[in-house]
Amino acid sequence: MYTDRQKAEALQLLSEINDNQRVSEGTGVPRRTLSQWRIRYQADEEFAQRIDLFLAEG
Repeated sequence: MYTDRQKAEALQLLSEINDNQRVSEGTGVPRRTLSQWRIRYQADEEFAQRIDLFLAEG
């Protein structure tokens, strides 16, 4: 299980470098999981709001 903070950090990296393989290697999160998070972030408003809170904290 990953925390919202871990998800936010991984999604932030994905937005910066757009490379699931590199983000996976850097975070230890499987590529498939990263892809699912990205899709969920775009489709699930509640999930996106939770993640955005962590991203806003910087």
